[in-house]
Amino acid sequence: MLKADAELPPTASDKARELRLNLVDGKAFHNRSPYNFRKLMDEEAQIEANLRHFVNGFSANIREILEYFSFGDQMVKLKNAGLLYRIVKDFASVDLHPDTVTSEDMGRAFEELIRRFAE
Repeated sequence: MLKADAELPPTASDKARELRLNLVDGKAFHNRSPYNFRKLMDEEAQIEANLRHFVNGFSANIREILEYFSFGDQMVKLKNAGLLYRIVKDFASVDLHPDTVTSEDMGRAFEELIRRFAE
């Protein structure tokens, strides 16, 4: 849990909490899950449950995007095909840090994903 999240009173609205966490992170989104791609690799048998926890830890604006692309359904399909762990492992090996990948490049990648899923 992020320190800023713990400092907010339990009565704070979800929207206020989200805005505060975004401000603390200095980004337009945040994730409160203790997982990242490397930590997800620690428990192959729990990959689906842990990945769901990771996804549910994102701020509402990111969850909305993932829901639009039926990410939960895609996770089930990948797990049933025996590919979920392998794909998470592949993502864990890619450095997507803003110092490595520019916003412009991330935008192009996002547009390409939209184009491919629209087909």
